[in-house]
Amino acid sequence: MGAPYDLTGKRFGDLEVICLDTEEMERRKKIGKCFGLYWKCKCHACGGYKTTTSGKLVSGSTKNCGCKRGSNLITHNKSKTREYQMWEDIKQKCYNPKNKSYKSFGAQGITVCDEWKNDFEKFFVWYKEECKRNKRGDSIIVLKRNRYVFSPDNCYLEPLRKASREAEYVLLNKRFGKLTVTNFHKRIMFFGKEMLVWNCHCDCGNDIKVLEPNLIKHHVTSCGCNFDKYKDDKFLEIKKKRLSSIFRGMYSRCYDQSSDHYIYYGSAGITICDEWLYDGEKFITWALDNGYEIGLSIERKDITKGYSPENCEWIAKEAQARNKSSNVFIKFKNEVHYLAEWGEKLNMDGQAAKKYLLEHGGRIVDNPNIDNREMIEFNVKGKK
Repeated sequence: MGAPYDLTGKRFGDLEVICLDTEEMERRKKIGKCFGLYWKCKCHACGGYKTTTSGKLVSGSTKNCGCKRGSNLITHNKSKTREYQMWEDIKQKCYNPKNKSYKSFGAQGITVCDEWKNDFEKFFVWYKEECKRNKRGDSIIVLKRNRYVFSPDNCYLEPLRKASREAEYVLLNKRFGKLTVTNFHKRIMFFGKEMLVWNCHCDCGNDIKVLEPNLIKHHVTSCGCNFDKYKDDKFLEIKKKRLSSIFRGMYSRCYDQSSDHYIYYGSAGITICDEWLYDGEKFITWALDNGYEIGLSIERKDITKGYSPENCEWIAKEAQARNKSSNVFIKFKNEVHYLAEWGEKLNMDGQAAKKYLLEHGGRIVDNPNIDNREMIEFNVKGKK
């Protein structure tokens, strides 16, 4: 082969060319995807091997086998293993609020020890030693009962076929509002997903069966005795469904980072008080006791503060529009109204009213319902 094309022994970044990879070239020719000469190279960064083309080597687009794509070379060639995925999974459960299992782990105060959290190699060594000591193949890591830290002393391995049975003891004897979980009832398929059903004992003496998600999310915290005093209301069930939907919307805006409205609520420091957050039925009973009717919307009196009994009320949707942070307020002849109200007063549409008022001495002012500094800060956060 001509000298200009012989790259054997040459170094390109971390790759050293060993030889021409004729087997790879023949394989690619059979499938019609052979693009030039293919060289087998050794990566001096991690000791791995890679086959690539002359063009990618000479142009500098390929300088290593791919081991430097991540910041941690220790986990190279292990990121696709079951052990690495297990290590990532327990961290996600404990520290990522968007993870489906976070409410059962991180939200309950369960963490990962520093030894494992910052070093995959130590977790990997522990896992292999446990597998060897117990003579087990593929297993799953399980946290011992009444332990709150994933660590070598607090964990053990269960074979995959038995690991799911551990879920039947996770909520045992835990309290959710007035309910105490007494024992596991059965597994059911609910909209194509397997869910657990628990037997629960209420403080009033009744026993009920509750789906696990309704317990964990605090949607059901009694046998229904919380609503006994409203049993004469023929629209009670409709109101409860509507209020549950409102509560889910509040939760999404304040805590779900994937929500379109999170940037205006959660990122601006708006939260739900603990009284409601950990007992959804208390929110419903508060609403029924404080004038909720079908068609009303929840409104925060001070839009810089979160959702709580002291800061919330029920108003019509038309009135709720007054406190939106995007409203334009105009002061004219010592009167301050937002644009839609001026339009009604002048019998004009909003933009026409704005033009008329500004031409006759009116001026745009800040929302009078909140502090000017907080208003600016809230709007800046909302634009990001």
